[in-house]
Amino acid sequence: MKLVQLRAAVLACVGPMLWSASAHSEPEPSAARAAKLFEEGRQYSQEGDFPDACDRFAQSYALDSATGTELNLGDCEEHLAHFAEAWRRFDDATARLEAAHDPRVAFARQRRDSLRKRVGVVVVRVANPSTHVAIAGRDEPTGTEVVDHVDPGNVDVRIAAELRRVHVEAGATTVVEFFPLGTPNRDAGDSRRRDRVLIAGIVGGAGLVTGAIGLGVVLDARSRYDQELSNGDCTRTTGAPKCNPTGVAKQNTAITLANVGTGLAIGAVVALGAGAVLYFTAPRDSISIAPTASPTSVGVSVGGRF
Repeated sequence: MKLVQLRAAVLACVGPMLWSASAHSEPEPSAARAAKLFEEGRQYSQEGDFPDACDRFAQSYALDSATGTELNLGDCEEHLAHFAEAWRRFDDATARLEAAHDPRVAFARQRRDSLRKRVGVVVVRVANPSTHVAIAGRDEPTGTEVVDHVDPGNVDVRIAAELRRVHVEAGATTVVEFFPLGTPNRDAGDSRRRDRVLIAGIVGGAGLVTGAIGLGVVLDARSRYDQELSNGDCTRTTGAPKCNPTGVAKQNTAITLANVGTGLAIGAVVALGAGAVLYFTAPRDSISIAPTASPTSVGVSVGGRF
């Protein structure tokens, strides 16, 4: 009986201590921890300590993926000149806010769009949609065309087992095509947009037709001019031909036709040049094209402005 009473007394004394220790050892709830980290991030951000601010915002977002936290993380990354990561944060926030009809979407969209000229875009086109692609160390979703935003400079692009390095400029798009040797119908030209090729064909064709018409008009004008020298209306001299009124009128007509033909010829050259530019460049200016090859594949890298 005394032993039972002793045990009861011990439990009565130790029980509250065990409960207290257990309560203090419980982990802080994720939401509360996320809120605390967020406030720390805001404090660091206000102090201009953006590395620590980004660290706190990233930890907070990992615990609670709140859109407000993502917006602050995007702002922090932009201050650190991590423009591509900032663009992705604002782009993701824009999509989420649009879906939720949140008025903050205008702010997120404006911040995202303001970064377009500060990031580069890499487009990877592959023959096999299951080919593994990684851009700047980021594994990308599979598909025949992969697009990602990167910080300007030299960027590593891993396609299957091959590693390629391309130079990307701010506000520019670089296209990397990968076709293993033996791929059926491998043709870099197939990647060109059909609408652009069609327009180039129309413009170039118009240039050819205009050139042919211009040449015909010039030849006709020359024939008329020479005819007036042979039918007696004009006579050759050491200087300009001397013509009667009929000859003067007909030669003026020939000269006018010659000028028209010359104008058509110039227009034809311009049209042919425009068609060539439309065909050989992407739908952005400042284009650069560089072939790439390896023992197992061949491709091309193309860069151009937004």
